[in-house]
Amino acid sequence: FTEWLNLLNDFASEQIASWQQFGETNKSRNAREYFWATKGGYSNKSSGGQLFGNLLQYGMNTLPDKSKNQSVVYNSWMKGGMPRKDLFTPNEQMKLEELFAKESLQLILSGHQPVGDSPWPIQLSGNNWILPCDTSFSGDVNWTKTLQCKSSTKKIGLGRGSRPNGRGEVAVSETLISFCQRTSKVKSVNIHGCLSDGSKYETNNLLDVDDKQIGRPLLRELSYTDKDTGERRDMEFWVRAKIDQDYLLSAGKGFRVWNTLFDHNELD
Repeated sequence: FTEWLNLLNDFASEQIASWQQFGETNKSRNAREYFWATKGGYSNKSSGGQLFGNLLQYGMNTLPDKSKNQSVVYNSWMKGGMPRKDLFTPNEQMKLEELFAKESLQLILSGHQPVGDSPWPIQLSGNNWILPCDTSFSGDVNWTKTLQCKSSTKKIGLGRGSRPNGRGEVAVSETLISFCQRTSKVKSVNIHGCLSDGSKYETNNLLDVDDKQIGRPLLRELSYTDKDTGERRDMEFWVRAKIDQDYLLSAGKGFRVWNTLFDHNELD
């Protein structure tokens, strides 16, 4: 793993240095020459593409022929707004366990793709964790009161405010990770910040082995009333965190996320 990481960093450094040199030369561009972005791809023949085009392509989701680009830059643990179901197949679980054990991993943090107004924990077997942290659409989170939970707190998202994008003005999160100085093992993972309704929060330790519900799907669907249509809808929710005595649950579809709070007694 270390060898691969060093090679990847060397590749990035070389491409960035070439990009910087390209920009400093101020060489006039041939009017007949195309830009890298018009064709993309590795081994692009434009003057800029030959110097740093491979790094540009490495950050893209697809290749010019629309096939999947294998990249650690553009990847997602989510599909359709929820954690990928294939992560929990027996075969994939075995592969992930082997990966975490081989590389002495306990936690993988990533950006992309948007997961609401706070990081979205995914608990794997063996108390291993994946933590997507992209909150770029936090201003679009919908707070809902599910019909099954009479004690869930009524909250209202504050929306995008004056921001021109989906991030909104209030949501912010920080993930705090503590390590054992002797073994370098992760001791705790806590998240704190401000949710999209303006309320401050701090989660309990994700690695608390006594709580197996966090980071996993709720075993039943919940019903809520769509605020736009007034219709009753059923959705699968995910247990994201425990905040004081409440559980924060979320459902996702695309980049849209619905949040609700459940009293810990009603979730059990």
